[in-house]
Amino acid sequence: MQSRIKNPAGLFPDAMQALMALHAAVEKSGLSPTISGLVHMRVSQVNGCSVCVDLGWRQLKRAGEKDERIFCVSAWRDTPYFTEAERAALALAEAATRVADSPDPVPDQVGCGEGMGGDARNCELAGPPTRPSQKCGGRVCWAPQKTRGAVWLPDEGMICVR
Repeated sequence: MQSRIKNPAGLFPDAMQALMALHAAVEKSGLSPTISGLVHMRVSQVNGCSVCVDLGWRQLKRAGEKDERIFCVSAWRDTPYFTEAERAALALAEAATRVADSPDPVPDQVGCGEGMGGDARNCELAGPPTRPSQKCGGRVCWAPQKTRGAVWLPDEGMICVR
């Protein structure tokens, strides 16, 4: 697939480095890697980033996640595989990712409420702000249409399969 425009990540490497530094800081925050991975996967699905979804399932699998949980992230509300805390994080991540879809996109019961123990720190960490590199990085890659038909190979990075 041919890109429409040059990839902004290549044009502005300092911006991508800043996003990666923000991601690294969140990784050190103490948020459960399982919740972080599930949130990353769901936000990637909502954003339609093929590279991020491909990377996300591989990371979850490498971390020991069961196939049932990985396969059902997109249907987390209707499956028995997720804990209360994971469901709360997924609800918050989805709500914050789809802010334009509702006049009250992150209602009180979703942000910092049920399942998260009311801990504002956990709630802050559960949503897309934990994945600004993924959310912004996905948008950066989306503009030039570089990721359509692409997958992430751990040793090779992003490659096109079409």
